[in-house]
Amino acid sequence: MDKVKKLRISLTVGGESIVLSPPKMSALYLMAEMSPMQAAELFTGMKLSEIDSLMVCEAVSQVVEDAVNRPELAVPYYPDKQEEIPFELFTGGEKLVAEYANMSVPDVFELDIYDFRMLLRDAVIYNKMQTDKGRKWLKDAYRITQTVPDMDKLRKKFDIKKRVISEDGTEEKC
Repeated sequence: MDKVKKLRISLTVGGESIVLSPPKMSALYLMAEMSPMQAAELFTGMKLSEIDSLMVCEAVSQVVEDAVNRPELAVPYYPDKQEEIPFELFTGGEKLVAEYANMSVPDVFELDIYDFRMLLRDAVIYNKMQTDKGRKWLKDAYRITQTVPDMDKLRKKFDIKKRVISEDGTEEKC
């Protein structure tokens, strides 16, 4: 699934040059429960000093941040006015990806962060596209991400005629 350019970071740790590949989802879940030294060993397979371990963990964090903040991997979002449910899903995204990609949930944990984000984005879009309400939700989600106004739509909505000022300073109506 090489649809997205994946950030790889080169480091010199323990006197050895290594290239950190994007972490798998399972490793990211494990990392949350580990010390930096254990996490660094998980990602490099090497026993490292405390400083080198922190460098590896920082590099992994940079890769994760890159994957999460990539515009092309952004998962559409629009606030829903749904009934508040008193429970939280911990693996809802993984389940969504598993169903969309026809794979098991454990297999989803073996995806790297970039492939997971790409599939999660596509799964959300695909599922929302199936209904009129979902298509409206997607349009609203897209709309709230826009930072530049659509001037043509605004002119039409407010019945504003375009004004063009020529080089000699006279106004021309369009």
